[in-house]
Amino acid sequence: GAGGGMAKLAPAVVGRGPLAAPGGEAAHGGLPLNPLMAVAFINTAARIAAQTPALCLQFEDLAQAGGLQPWDVAVAFGRLTAFRSLVELAATPALARWSDRVGRKPALVLCCTAFLLECVLLVCCSDLTSFGLVHIVGGVFASHNAIEGSCIVDTVADSGERAVAFGHLFVGLGAAFV
Repeated sequence: GAGGGMAKLAPAVVGRGPLAAPGGEAAHGGLPLNPLMAVAFINTAARIAAQTPALCLQFEDLAQAGGLQPWDVAVAFGRLTAFRSLVELAATPALARWSDRVGRKPALVLCCTAFLLECVLLVCCSDLTSFGLVHIVGGVFASHNAIEGSCIVDTVADSGERAVAFGHLFVGLGAAFV
């Protein structure tokens, strides 16, 4: 079936990845990467479908709190988003290296928790300054699937199967955009 390839990707997996079964052997003939794909999908869908539109709805409230026009807040948000993108660009390689040291699961948990905390704090922001700080600091922990990709590289030994795993990851990310 269509989902069968996702559930068991690599029959000859080196047992060193974060999803490897105890004893270094693949669990049930392959490693289940579905939870990893779900994390990537949920994070991407949440950012696109929920967080960005919700932030745009805050423009009027932030404008009133700061004595600004909503379009001034929209322009400021555009600048904050551009700066956040630079922060993400700089932080993602460091975050991936950190996950090499502490492990993929703790790094994924930290990134997901930081995203949740960022969303909660953004809802609580009543001025543009705190809103900007929370949004930019949140960019430090936005892995942009670097950790998920590292999980696949660590887990799937065969290059053909690795390509399939990355294909599934990209399909999940694409589905999140829909």
